[in-house]
Amino acid sequence: MAMSTVLSVRNLTKHYGSTGGVSDISFEVDAGEIVGLLGPNGAGKTTTVECILGLRSPDSGQIRVNGIDARTDPDGVRRITGALLQSTALQDTMSPRDAVRLFGSFYSPAPDVAQNLARFGILPQADVPFQHLSGGQRQRLALALAFLHNPGLVILDEPSAGLDPAARRDLLDCIVAEKKRNRAILLCTHHIDEAARICDRVIILDSGRLVAQGTPNSLISRSPDTVSIQLRTSSDPDAGDLKSIPGITDIKQANDSFILSSNLPNQSIQGIGILMEKTGNCITELHLQGANLEDAFMELTSKASSPDPAHPSNPEPKDPE
Repeated sequence: MAMSTVLSVRNLTKHYGSTGGVSDISFEVDAGEIVGLLGPNGAGKTTTVECILGLRSPDSGQIRVNGIDARTDPDGVRRITGALLQSTALQDTMSPRDAVRLFGSFYSPAPDVAQNLARFGILPQADVPFQHLSGGQRQRLALALAFLHNPGLVILDEPSAGLDPAARRDLLDCIVAEKKRNRAILLCTHHIDEAARICDRVIILDSGRLVAQGTPNSLISRSPDTVSIQLRTSSDPDAGDLKSIPGITDIKQANDSFILSSNLPNQSIQGIGILMEKTGNCITELHLQGANLEDAFMELTSKASSPDPAHPSNPEPKDPE
């Protein structure tokens, strides 16, 4: 295991009878790195996280955090690991100051309360009861508790779920700031755009198996070489004329514009211009977009989810993904 490797998962397998769980997955998370764990519902993300945290016992495989075996010394792993799970709840009348003081008392030396509240932008609400905090403020408090003891590894399970765009952006900024403190962060999320924005590497699970891992750009490069063209014109062109343009493989109409898929974007753009001149139409808006991480995710998981009678893919029991 490399010196910079904080989390090492090797051949992790956990099944629930003959269905669900994860099968023989391996990956690492290094210090100063954010690794995204992506997958459809029931892919095995929650099982993986719970095995790392000692909340479930693997059937086989090895999990080490800073060299500590999570299966034989789960308490040792928990002492150096922080976690924000899908649902965080405190007593309604407990304030952020009370929560940080209480959780801080579990560690020695106890962390500075005001400093940690300020670190996650929750100091102005230090004495506001939990029941009166906004969703974003509650999640920032949950982050403060997860990072309170300066753990080497932090696991974040859907930290931005249910937040408005501004609160979500602020939360992601807090996570990136912690990466710069040399934390190893494992981020489980359904928001593929946020994984593309802040993750150094991405791991994709499907039906309990690891189907791909790499940087967002390396995964995007695996997608078909297709460009999406959004076209808006002064009057609707004939769909048959659009289909005759070189390189166009698919056409969808969305409100007052057309979404064209092309595998020959240069020829397609030229063909659109020729068609507009020929029909006396006028382009009012034109956008091109190459493949993104969501396209790669859909492509990889659709391949992996093909029926395979030897590997049942029923969802994991009681898995809230």
